[in-house]
Amino acid sequence: ARSKGINASNSNNSSGGSPVDTILNNAVSSVTSLVHQITPYEQNNPFAFDEVLARQAATAEYTPYYTQLLSDYQANVDTAKGRSSEDLQKTLDQLAAGKEYYQGTERRLLERSLDQTNKGYAGNGLFFSGAKQKDINQIQQDYGARTGEYNRQYQYNVGQANTGAQRTTQDVTTAQNQYNRDTNQALKTGIEQGVLQRQSEAQAQYEAGRNSYYQAQGL
Repeated sequence: ARSKGINASNSNNSSGGSPVDTILNNAVSSVTSLVHQITPYEQNNPFAFDEVLARQAATAEYTPYYTQLLSDYQANVDTAKGRSSEDLQKTLDQLAAGKEYYQGTERRLLERSLDQTNKGYAGNGLFFSGAKQKDINQIQQDYGARTGEYNRQYQYNVGQANTGAQRTTQDVTTAQNQYNRDTNQALKTGIEQGVLQRQSEAQAQYEAGRNSYYQAQGL
């Protein structure tokens, strides 16, 4: 009789399981049933991100700053070009005034030399002599050589002044083009980063809502 009782007990344990197993199975079944009853958060609240709206917002945020940078740089460029033009005009005016003074001085010296030569030969009764004409020719040649050299140097200085102003304008324009290129690229980069930031914030907000939803369901 004792042997039969033991066998009966083992038979019941093997077929029905232990009480602990039964409790666990019931708990798992209950949770599983609960999960199946909860509508997935994504089903009623799919993640949606309006990239067009985010780009518009980022553009509105970053554009004023970079536009102001471009405006300030343009003002500096205008100032630099204006000063270069003023400096060129002052230099040209100074060169022109110097040329006028030199030519006037040389012309008076020429006239004085010719007058003295004529008077000298006239006083000696040689006004129509070949020697007088030779001296006059020499005076005029010397005058031509001096004024010719001065004019050559004058033209060189004018050319240098114009070249310097042109190079300044070219350098300023090149620098401005590079600055505009870099600034516009920085604006594009800023807008893209702004879009990504807004997407990340929207994703974080969505995950927070998702977690709250499941916590409210007891999960």
